[in-house]
Amino acid sequence: MRKQAIIALLALASCLAWPGRIWAQDFGLFGRVLSQAEASAVKGGETYASIGLDRGMATVTTIPRDSYGMDYSRASSFSVEVHNNVSSKLVNDTKDIYKPDSFPEGEAKMAVSKISGEARQKRYGGSDGEWITTDASRTVKAYPYNDVGQPDRAKAYVREDDGYFWHANNAVDFNYSKSNGCLISRQQDLNRVIAAIKADIGPKRITVR
Repeated sequence: MRKQAIIALLALASCLAWPGRIWAQDFGLFGRVLSQAEASAVKGGETYASIGLDRGMATVTTIPRDSYGMDYSRASSFSVEVHNNVSSKLVNDTKDIYKPDSFPEGEAKMAVSKISGEARQKRYGGSDGEWITTDASRTVKAYPYNDVGQPDRAKAYVREDDGYFWHANNAVDFNYSKSNGCLISRQQDLNRVIAAIKADIGPKRITVR
């Protein structure tokens, strides 16, 4: 017991002696003090995208982190065009047919993922066949299938829907492209956002108004 108390006092003294460093106790009991490079690798920075009410422009901001915390003096931002033009056509899903709606308002996590299928990669992806996934969700109006595979409009209901991503549509001019609720950017702009996300090992989030 006495030995543990002595170790604890030494740990506290080390923290006070090096206030600019992140104490490894965050990641394990009575660990060692992390170097600046190690602390940055463990903690990462932060990248977030903000999309305004008109949903015509996305501002992407990256804030790096050093051993002192978030380094706002080195924060950088850029903007890319985006739109959320939603198709008016009903969508055939696995269990029902639903009416697509706009990207959910609020904040969500985002990440970069490889698109499955070469044809879908070429149509919706950046240069490396990737898009930006989110955990955003919202409610949509849906209809069960009737006996002939059509929507049974007399039995409409509301359910939760997810899969709201940020991608390109390389088969259609940007100004005329539509989605089932996802955000759309030109491929070169999507590439830029993907690069910013992949360069930062910290949390990534998107806020849509």
